[in-house]
Amino acid sequence: MKYLPRISANDKSYGEDYVSRAKAITKYFKDEYEKLRAEIEQPIYFKERLNMNYIYKGPILEWYIKYKIKLENYYEHYHRLISPTARILDIGCGYGQMSYMLHFLGRERVLTGIDHDEEKIDIANNCYSKKDNINFYCQNILEYEITPHDVFIINDVLHYLTYEEQESLVTKCISNLNPNGILLIKDADKKDEKGQKLTWLTEFFSTNFGFNIMPHDRLFFTSGDDIRKIAEKNNMHFSIVQDAKYSSNTIFAIKHK
Repeated sequence: MKYLPRISANDKSYGEDYVSRAKAITKYFKDEYEKLRAEIEQPIYFKERLNMNYIYKGPILEWYIKYKIKLENYYEHYHRLISPTARILDIGCGYGQMSYMLHFLGRERVLTGIDHDEEKIDIANNCYSKKDNINFYCQNILEYEITPHDVFIINDVLHYLTYEEQESLVTKCISNLNPNGILLIKDADKKDEKGQKLTWLTEFFSTNFGFNIMPHDRLFFTSGDDIRKIAEKNNMHFSIVQDAKYSSNTIFAIKHK
């Protein structure tokens, strides 16, 4: 709630008659409200709403979501890089927590999440915040028919794929990236040897406690240099959005030059 300056009955700057004044003042209120929303409704603002979508779905999942979104800084880096009207494909969406957060922060965003884990997709599709412009599908991410989007997100997924599969997936996303679009990849950078130890530990718990299913008998951690080479091979611009802090997880961005 915010108090705005008083509008005097004699103030004719909004129009001479009641109809024009009503329209102009209504527009003024709406514009000011949107400014207030943009200022206050940052990712942390929606933390509780996001968590509430995952209660009564098991205490372990409830704990996992709270821990995961906090570890991901409530997806603030993604929100700042993505247009509020973008068409987004969340590849390996899991339980859909990132997609819902991006939806809260941009009501006009159109989000599609895909994941090979049917149980996760069922949970994502049965959250109370589900709207028509956010949908989840159970699909093998390597077999899914990727179509043009403004944004592709591959968050903590690449290391479950072989190096050949990684390059194939990233290349498919690049070839379907709309002009001015962005491909965001968050994964471990194996060159960060110290942080990689923590990443290995978190992956150990994720895979052994059933949160993530390994399609192969081992993990295939890549590096920023490897992702850069794929980008350059496709004549794309590569950058690091966020360096790793505690673990080796790093956010990379690929755009058209």
